[in-house]
Amino acid sequence: MRNISTKLIPSLVWIYTILFTIIWCIVVLMIIQNPIPKSEAFFIHNIKRLELFTGQLNPKTVSIAILGDSRSRYALVPDEILSEQISTRTRKDVRVLSLNNNWAVYSDFEDLLPNLVRSNLNVIVIQEELFAKERASPANFLQWRSYLIWLLFGTGEWNPGDVDQHLLQKERRCSVLRENETIEERKQRIKLWMRFEPQGPNATKLTERRKSLIGNGLKVPILRIPVSSAARSELPGFRFKHDTPIMAYPGVIKDNDYCDTVHMNPTGRQIYSKWFVDQIATVLLEVQP
Repeated sequence: MRNISTKLIPSLVWIYTILFTIIWCIVVLMIIQNPIPKSEAFFIHNIKRLELFTGQLNPKTVSIAILGDSRSRYALVPDEILSEQISTRTRKDVRVLSLNNNWAVYSDFEDLLPNLVRSNLNVIVIQEELFAKERASPANFLQWRSYLIWLLFGTGEWNPGDVDQHLLQKERRCSVLRENETIEERKQRIKLWMRFEPQGPNATKLTERRKSLIGNGLKVPILRIPVSSAARSELPGFRFKHDTPIMAYPGVIKDNDYCDTVHMNPTGRQIYSKWFVDQIATVLLEVQP
């Protein structure tokens, strides 16, 4: 019996190794095919911002929310300045609340939208790419791994990447970006973080959500953020069909008005923000607080 047991040990080791490998492959496949749990820290921080924002509104205030990724944050001046500029342009009391997330996809904002609607906002501006971006499989895997580690050893709110949520909504410095990043390097980072699926889950959900918001009387313009000439020709992207109204800058932001290939520097930001103020002023002609 002892000899038979000894002979069986290598076989059992192989069997268990194969079983473990199969189970691990299944787990990895499930992870990369499913989105990571949403950031609790991002949601809680922005709910607090929304509560503070709505608490400062009066019955005559026109309120605007802007949803986008880091490119929309770098493209527009801070909310306080933007609010003042739009108020001056329209002669209305206008307040702006920007909600941004780095490498954002629609699902980042999905749980916030019902709260935005209940806050009786007048306008919700949505960055165009949110209608097509999905989190890429490599990013899903890396963040799932971080999430599992957080479940076992973490404390506090789930916060992918341990992001400073307060700074995230305000950061516009070129120095924190990869200013010397080449187009090829940018392509590789895009592959890591996102993929474009115009018919994907986020596209379907956000399109339906936008219809619902418009049905509830909100103005929901779609905003196109320009990029440098190199990024326009080389990087993957998404554009709506021509029959869909888009707020699109009619000219060209010069390449030297970007920090890198896609994020505007202070000069580009001033140019784009001035145009945005004029565009949103037209939208607000039909808005009564």
